[in-house]
Amino acid sequence: MSNTALIITYIPFVLIATIVLALEIIRCIRTRCSALFACMIFGVIAWNISMLAVALVENIYTSTFLWNVAIVFVSLVATIQFLIIYGNIRPDYKMPRRFVALFFIMPLLNAVVVLSSLAPLMREVELVAVYPHFVLETVRGPWFWVHTAYSYMLAAATVWALVRGHLRKPKFYRLSSSLMAIGVVVTLIGNLITLGGFTPFGLDATALAAAITLIFLYLALSTNDDHSLFARYARSKVFGYMEDYVLVMGEKGHISDFNSSAKRWFSSHGIDLRICTLDSALYELVQKGATISESPEEEEGRDIFFEDDGFPLVLNLRIHNMVDEKRSKHGYVAFFSDVTQNRALLNRLEQEAGMDSLTGLPNRISYDGAKNRYDAAEHLPLSVVMCDVNGLKQTNDTLGHRYGDMMLKTASEIMENARDKQHFLARIGGDEFIFLLSQADTDYANSLIAKIKQDMERHQNLPFVLSVAMGTATKHEEGENLEDIIALADKLMYEDKKRMKGNL
Repeated sequence: MSNTALIITYIPFVLIATIVLALEIIRCIRTRCSALFACMIFGVIAWNISMLAVALVENIYTSTFLWNVAIVFVSLVATIQFLIIYGNIRPDYKMPRRFVALFFIMPLLNAVVVLSSLAPLMREVELVAVYPHFVLETVRGPWFWVHTAYSYMLAAATVWALVRGHLRKPKFYRLSSSLMAIGVVVTLIGNLITLGGFTPFGLDATALAAAITLIFLYLALSTNDDHSLFARYARSKVFGYMEDYVLVMGEKGHISDFNSSAKRWFSSHGIDLRICTLDSALYELVQKGATISESPEEEEGRDIFFEDDGFPLVLNLRIHNMVDEKRSKHGYVAFFSDVTQNRALLNRLEQEAGMDSLTGLPNRISYDGAKNRYDAAEHLPLSVVMCDVNGLKQTNDTLGHRYGDMMLKTASEIMENARDKQHFLARIGGDEFIFLLSQADTDYANSLIAKIKQDMERHQNLPFVLSVAMGTATKHEEGENLEDIIALADKLMYEDKKRMKGNL
């Protein structure tokens, strides 16, 4: 076969690969897909151009070098083809980069061999004739067969991945794997023809087949793009029909996307999510009467209590980071779930149990029962100590509700440790606590107050200032009204709070 015929044969396949490269670049721009296939196309083009240059150059040394360089592109194309096909068959599996790097060891070794004095290990070229045509004959070296064994192992792994993935896929997704399989078969046939010596002298049928394979791979990857578009369409429908209110935010907190449920609910309350951040949306809800607190300990997030058209509504807010495989954060997703019924049931169980879920102390229901029990002659003198934890709202607003809850827990623990077993302590409001001190006079109550305040002063290594305003009054006689005693203790507690603010 003349050099001119070889040149004429290679040029159309170089053009085919170039056209596929242009189409792939357009596809990558449109879909932001991986550029790995583009690298494979570059390899095929360089491979065919190397073989084309062999036919153009009439110098035995230059021809030998170009022929060996083509081998580097053979192993490179085989490696990339395997990674492309395996990545599309197993989109759920992200191959570690260190493992991927192992596949490129053989192309690297091939490059070292052909660019060094070891080039004869790959193959040698002998000049057979100069007239009427410049004719060369190749002698394959031992490293050529090592490279060939590597290429066939990759081909076997590719076929195995294709068959396995094809059978596992639904019929709707099998077209892409079928096209990939055809491309692999075309390459293998071209390689067998070349190795068997069934081509005219000097023609590399594997290089030509690789160019044809690019067409099938391009069609397969484009088909996958169609499936991805379908998956994105399905995602948008699922996202849109979710009952939870879902907000998607960028790294700086600005809302970039939201589902239709969130749009309807927030719009109904005059909040435009398109120009909001999550914090500003929550602030507007608070301005409209919502209150925000930490969820019960067994659940995550925060609870938003809101009057929605006259009906009580509780939304549980959970925020999750969006991270990639490197654990780099790219934004947030906020979920607002309607937990009104769940919280109502929890509150009912809590009331029935008579226990405050945050501090573990008796709640107001238990206090009402204890007040009737303690209002008896055997408990006289009965001292009442009213307590109000200072700065809870400021802590919630500046540090967050998690620290507000920590403040209440710490204060309750100090008060619980200070009381005797026969005395009663309950949390009766957000930041309000009450002691019922059986057989305790005013002096005892004042000593208890002093002890609690001293213990709180020792807890100043916290992210908040821990202090409590306290007032006490004592019932000495049976005829005295306990409610009046409680009201007096409450009044004295507020006077203590004013004094404490004045000393700041």
